[in-house]
Amino acid sequence: MALVLALAGCPHHGGGAGGGGGTGPMPAAVSTLPVLRWVPADVTYAVVVRSATDFAHLATEASNVVGIAGDFDAADVSAESRRQLLFDLLSADSLRNIGVDVDASVAIWGAPWSPTFAARLGDAAALERFVDQVRDNGASLQSQIEDGIEVFTAHLDRDLAMQWAVADGWILAHVVIQGDHEPEMGWLAAARAAHGGLAGDPDFLAALDAARAHAGALADASGLPPMVGLVRPAALATSVEALMAPEVQAEAGRCLAPVHAMPRVLLSGGVVGTAAGGAIVADLDAAGGVAAAILPAPAGWYGARAGAAAQVDVGFDVAAAIQLAGGCGVDLRAAMAPGVRTIHVFTKEFDDGLPTVAGAYADLATDRTLRAMLDQIPGLDRFSKKRTLADTPVVDVDVPFVGSFTYHLSATRAIGAVGTGVIEAILGGGAAVDGELVHVALRPADVPVEAWDLVLGSLLDVARPAARHRTIDRLNRWQQGTIDARLVGSQVVIDLAGALRR
Repeated sequence: MALVLALAGCPHHGGGAGGGGGTGPMPAAVSTLPVLRWVPADVTYAVVVRSATDFAHLATEASNVVGIAGDFDAADVSAESRRQLLFDLLSADSLRNIGVDVDASVAIWGAPWSPTFAARLGDAAALERFVDQVRDNGASLQSQIEDGIEVFTAHLDRDLAMQWAVADGWILAHVVIQGDHEPEMGWLAAARAAHGGLAGDPDFLAALDAARAHAGALADASGLPPMVGLVRPAALATSVEALMAPEVQAEAGRCLAPVHAMPRVLLSGGVVGTAAGGAIVADLDAAGGVAAAILPAPAGWYGARAGAAAQVDVGFDVAAAIQLAGGCGVDLRAAMAPGVRTIHVFTKEFDDGLPTVAGAYADLATDRTLRAMLDQIPGLDRFSKKRTLADTPVVDVDVPFVGSFTYHLSATRAIGAVGTGVIEAILGGGAAVDGELVHVALRPADVPVEAWDLVLGSLLDVARPAARHRTIDRLNRWQQGTIDARLVGSQVVIDLAGALRR
């Protein structure tokens, strides 16, 4: 979208009603999100944001979150945007200064792959001045008339080009990918004939309902959060297979089978003040395989983890996940060599960066790896005492000058606990979270820097101290954050929520 706004500046307006194919009134959602007038119903993906300002906020925080893993942040993205495009994609003020109406809705969609963009033009003169600046920097532009509209083309390289036009006060633009084999100017004809097609499509109406249900805390007066989206994975998978050589289609089909079984994914989210969140809701044709692969932790685990500064739970069987994905080049034997099928960890208290109140649980395919690790503890038998708790044999270990912990290890599961009463809580009464696939909850500032440094350096292999410190600083921008993925009926529902520090 950055290049669209950078180049789409010639204030040539085409005639005809925007998105005006068809007759009669457009679907009701167009009145709330006017950009939908341009989006056809047969898209494979679409993301609609209620304003360019919301887009800038969302892109900023998305850059910060993705950058935690990639060792960059929004400031780096902004600097690169200014260097490459002469404006800051993550700044609403910068977008306004190049002529974009930052209060109007924007959209990106594809059918099947190459993206099309739409944004309302706010100040044609400002945009023309900016395009003059772009031309002064060496951009080569070509133009042609298509159905009464002047369409501009910039060839970015041999296989990639950008086309755009300004029609009825809206910037319409499209990335042309040579391998997509789409009809010339088909994107523009589809947008002009859309007549708000997606806005009345049952899949997008379901996305609006999901947005209200799962991201209502971020909603404005319309009841919608800043962003609503739709992806049709099965249609995308079909388009991928169509591009493949016949000899690889059969193998690819096995890998893509789970994608074909996912007809639609509904997206919603945004950033409002210090609150950030959203949801991903994936419809499944057959949820039985997913349900069978969920292995809950002991009932007491869910109460024991409550309030912990760091909680990570993966309750979806690794082996089953690989099998559901059809293997796809994954060596199941190698993947299962450590013997762990699920993993659950929480930490509540620390001392010098080491957990003093914490718990861990895992379902196992084999206990060989964990037993070998226990064998590395000198004098373990001498400092161990066995007992039975809730019909489960456990071992209390107290090594002088090292520390104490309690564990249970069998061929099918492992439990570890540090701190008074933790093992009792894990093996005590309670109720599992129904359908829980993944649960992550973090309060980064409540985890000592030494602990983060240990995790990043030893477990996640972030070798450079400076990179670890930058990652810790980026984590600490958040007061708290949660990711919860559950199977609900025939849907996988992923709820995301967080609070930023300001």
